[in-house]
Amino acid sequence: LSSGQELGVYVQWTPSYATLLVGIVNAYTGSGYGTAVNGGSAFVIFNPGPGSWYVLIYNPNSYSVTIIVVYIFILNS
Repeated sequence: LSSGQELGVYVQWTPSYATLLVGIVNAYTGSGYGTAVNGGSAFVIFNPGPGSWYVLIYNPNSYSVTIIVVYIFILNS
């Protein structure tokens, strides 16, 4: 990302009652940000600053969750 850009992540999953963790991790430092989402779909916007970032989607549940779609957006503010 460049200065002034944000990262948007849209994810859709099943079952919809599952909670997932959606986050981003800096490619060089390993630090990052994240949030818990639920309801079967979510759109999360991150403003981490310039750099290279990985999107992370994690299932903390004891059961399987199927990811239907993931869209990643670079947003110019």
